[in-house]
Order: sequence, then C-alpha cells, then structure tokens
Amino acid sequence: HLYSMSRKHVYLKDNEHLHSASQVKRICDAILRDYRSGKISYKTAMDRLVLMENFVVPRTEALRSKDLSESYIEKAKLELMRMHGLRR
Repeated sequence: HLYSMSRKHVYLKDNEHLHSASQVKRICDAILRDYRSGKISYKTAMDRLVLMENFVVPRTEALRSKDLSESYIEKAKLELMRMHGLRR
C-alpha cells in the first residue's frame, strides 16, 4: 500500500529505502496530506499507516530509530482518526 497497483513507489522515490525516523515522519505527513486533500480515503490512509507500523518499520534493518518512527506513526493514526471524526 505504500505502492500503487502498478507497484510504483508513492511516498519513496524509486530505489529509496527507509533509513531514518525523519523519512517515516515525512511519509506519515504525506499520507495525512493526501487524506486531507481528498486524494485518498480514510481506509486507504489508515491501511498505509498500519502497513508501515506492522510491516515496514519492524522489518527495516537500516532504520536507525524504530521507537521514534513508531511514535510518529501512532501520532499520525491519532490525527487521522481525529480528522475523520470531524468529517462525519
């Protein structure tokens, strides 16, 4: 889900890998921005955040600060839920 159906990278450039918590934060911010602008649905945004939380971050050996990355993802999920509640 960090990829489109064509497997084209959406939030990371081709051949770019997660190396820092700042990249995770940038991706979380981009997901929230896409939801806010109506480009993606709530479900898609949450799916992407959960994918990062459950699959990408724990399995990324090069990621230097997993705790900080997990914190960014959790904050993004809470912000997404807050925004979704405001839309209803």
